[in-house]
Amino acid sequence: MKKKIVFLVSGNGGNLKFLYYLTQLYSLPFEISYVIGDRHCGAIDFSEQNKINFALIDFNQNNDLKLIEQLKRINPDYIITNVHKILSENTVNQYKTKLINLHYSLLPSFSGLIGMKPVDLSIEKNVRFIGTTVHYVNKKVDNGKIIGQNIFELTNDEEKHLVYDRIFRSGALNLWNTLAYKESLIYKKIKTVNILNKQVIFSPELLELEEFYNDIFWMQIKV
Repeated sequence: MKKKIVFLVSGNGGNLKFLYYLTQLYSLPFEISYVIGDRHCGAIDFSEQNKINFALIDFNQNNDLKLIEQLKRINPDYIITNVHKILSENTVNQYKTKLINLHYSLLPSFSGLIGMKPVDLSIEKNVRFIGTTVHYVNKKVDNGKIIGQNIFELTNDEEKHLVYDRIFRSGALNLWNTLAYKESLIYKKIKTVNILNKQVIFSPELLELEEFYNDIFWMQIKV
């Protein structure tokens, strides 16, 4: 039986789309079984269009009962927290071994910021190296145990949209890597990957899949 992944979402669902298309291309031991949004968003639209089970639940730190009840019904193996709010302590305590977050910085730098804000701040402060972090969720924001990271050089002459795109692709691969290692999948391991003409270093080493270097694969996620 495949492991069940739940996405908690608030935005356009780039990482949701990435993992969905990945499961369409490969026979993997996990699947996206449910998407839970705290608002109507692009990720919810994508779920509806592709017949992925979804629900809209207005939850927050002081109102988590419906969310926890829904998670109990689904009984997920992994919960990807792409939601734009802090989870309640009760939710974290019940699911802390399953909650996984992707952050667009090299934590602990720029913790507590949402989406591309860490990238914007990195550019503003002339940071020389940037990357992504996948970590477990605990009671303190962006403070859980780190599972995987990647890093690349940030140069002054690069257009922001290319940095955004590279960060997104790096983060999606970092998330894939986390699930692949957790499921003990066996693929070729590579330390350094060329993403949009820049070398990105992964730790742990990236478990390579051919489509990661195909622009057609990445373009369908943007649509």
